[in-house]
Amino acid sequence: MTTLRLLANSSCRSQIASDLSGYLCCDASRSDRIANAIKRLERSAEVKVVSMDGITPILNAIKEGVIDASSATIPRMQGSMSVLIHVAGIAGHSDASSD
Repeated sequence: MTTLRLLANSSCRSQIASDLSGYLCCDASRSDRIANAIKRLERSAEVKVVSMDGITPILNAIKEGVIDASSATIPRMQGSMSVLIHVAGIAGHSDASSD
């Protein structure tokens, strides 16, 4: 059973709540649920939560003090930069990736 399901299960909440000191969310899809569970357990001050991405629910949870940090990879920029570097390489600009 995942930690998220355990946090949602009222019979397991007190055990998980007492043992949990931190949670690392490696994608954006579960971060808001983890933040809501931590908030419901009233453990925001004790449990450190680190998330991934910069979507609105995560940014709101950071403002509320439920999520402590997040790393945003900015995938659209990564995609556009790789295309620009590739196009520059095709055009003969060998130093395009050094910018």
